[in-house]
Amino acid sequence: MSFLETVLGRALAATSRFLPKVSTRVEARLITDHRPISRWPTFYGDSRFRLWVAVAPSHSPKRLEPLEFTEKALELANLVFGEQPFSVDYSGSEMCRFIVVDPARPTSLAAANHTLHVYPEGYLLLQWGLHTLPLPETLDVELSLDEIVAVLGHLHWVAHDPRFAAIHARRRTEKIRRLDWRVGLVSSISAPNHGLAFWRSLSSSTRLPAVSPTGQNPSCPAGGFAPERMTGIKHSAGVIETFSPALEQMLVDAGYTGGVHESVRAALTRHEVAAAGDVSIPSPLSRTP
Repeated sequence: MSFLETVLGRALAATSRFLPKVSTRVEARLITDHRPISRWPTFYGDSRFRLWVAVAPSHSPKRLEPLEFTEKALELANLVFGEQPFSVDYSGSEMCRFIVVDPARPTSLAAANHTLHVYPEGYLLLQWGLHTLPLPETLDVELSLDEIVAVLGHLHWVAHDPRFAAIHARRRTEKIRRLDWRVGLVSSISAPNHGLAFWRSLSSSTRLPAVSPTGQNPSCPAGGFAPERMTGIKHSAGVIETFSPALEQMLVDAGYTGGVHESVRAALTRHEVAAAGDVSIPSPLSRTP
């Protein structure tokens, strides 16, 4: 909760005894409730290492009419996936789901390369299938930190586009509203004839921590990495401020140490430089795992 909200909350508590209706109305409009982000991600199948990223308004907005919501959700999916072909897997008043199918199994939701959920309270959840070598050719799975950062940066850009705010009713103060983020990573998948396979290491075009894990099984909390530090993020926050807490915990829980903060900052800084047009980094949307 921001300092302004703390002060406002105390003022409302003091006036609630005298003007209860006014106090309740003001609180409903101005005090964040963090309800939209409270949804838990649902995963379909365990055949792919998936980065999941969720973002939602810190305060519950009013919903759109069902028809308008589904149309705005489709526009948002076009923004998220860009030129990458996707299909509408489900569309209704309570949720829309879009998938980038696996050509080898086009009818399987569990096998989808990427999945996007959009909810009428402004909640967006992207499950991104990360690029890895085919299993079980290798059980020492290496993930790309560059790809992870690129996906996070892309969703950060999406969340600041007017089409993201358009999936719920318009609010005059949208540009100063805070956002709640959640970031998680599937730690293990089922490899045919080999049981569970964990990702073991990261590759990166920037410097990684000095000490890397040796056989440690990485973990991810059910609610994502560092959720308490990913809540109530200012609309003006860049990718470094927004995602550093989650990426730092991701590396720590995978066994990395010795310069974790510097490593994460270097990776995110490289993305910000690329976003400014100074270097070229391949978009995560340019390929399918």
